[in-house]
Amino acid sequence: MEKLEALKSYLIAKSNLSAGAISAQVQSMVLKPKGVDEGNQVLLHNLGYRAVINLIGFPYQAQEIASFNAHLMTWLADNDDREELEDAYPSISIDLQDAQTANLEVSLAFEEPVYISSSLDGEIELADQTWVLGSAEIDWALSAEVTGNLVNLAN
Repeated sequence: MEKLEALKSYLIAKSNLSAGAISAQVQSMVLKPKGVDEGNQVLLHNLGYRAVINLIGFPYQAQEIASFNAHLMTWLADNDDREELEDAYPSISIDLQDAQTANLEVSLAFEEPVYISSSLDGEIELADQTWVLGSAEIDWALSAEVTGNLVNLAN
């Protein structure tokens, strides 16, 4: 649930609230088995989950709500591919406490891949090897070259 933790940390950094005033909980989870061997790692499953982020004592004024929503939506756009989600858009409930503060509840869905990678110290056994849970290993190219032939593209 790395995305939820990353979003929570981001919202703490962007708000005037203390870390104790922002909490996040997972409400439900669905595992979608994959079992895709990617060479140095195996995509074990995709973890789909619905989460709630609560902000207590949020300074309620129109500008703060608009700013909060802008931070939330731009973080999602930059950090999460939401096109495959059934419920891609978060819902925000506002419970006014007084003329200046409100409690916000953000409900949203995430989906994250879960990988295992080979390790001598691993506790998971598969195909006569031991494995550990971990984040995806991404091999970055240091350079690339793209070539094309316009004659072939025209046909």
